[in-house]
Amino acid sequence: MAIEELILAHAEEKKSRFANRMSLVELPAVDLPENLKHFSIVVDGVFDYLPMNYLLLGSDYYSSLNKEDFTRLLERFNFVESEQLTAREVAQIFLLIAFPSRGRFIVESLGDLNIPANMPIEVQNQLDEIIIPPALHRNPGLAQCAFYLYNGREGILEEVLLEVSSDYSINLIVQPIANLWAGQSE
Repeated sequence: MAIEELILAHAEEKKSRFANRMSLVELPAVDLPENLKHFSIVVDGVFDYLPMNYLLLGSDYYSSLNKEDFTRLLERFNFVESEQLTAREVAQIFLLIAFPSRGRFIVESLGDLNIPANMPIEVQNQLDEIIIPPALHRNPGLAQCAFYLYNGREGILEEVLLEVSSDYSINLIVQPIANLWAGQSE
């Protein structure tokens, strides 16, 4: 059985209510290591569901439908000890596998956001000072990746701190930084 068939069978097993309405599409591997392929499940007739993402590395797949797959993929890349993954790649893998959403995207600068016209310049300046591209720090036995996400469904800028220890236990902090819709009229 081809890997694509295995992925589709896995998705149908995990989300059986959508069985026979699923198809698998390969998407561009944007901001991912070149040896990863990105696939997503499309469900006919359903439009607002959490993405079902799959990343393929060799003959192994990692799914947003399996909670442990984010950790397994980081371990496969020997993330804590090696420098195979960039901060941007870790952030993208996190967004696809650990925290799938249709409304979130990685923010590297204030220019990535659609700032409301009535946002005070002081607030814009504060955001401009704190928003940075994804950053990665390694110490013996610990890797930390920090980055920002914009939650477009709620208008919230979120800060993410991901800490991975040498035994691949994960400490994750996601906290809101700013509500870009605050003070907006309906």
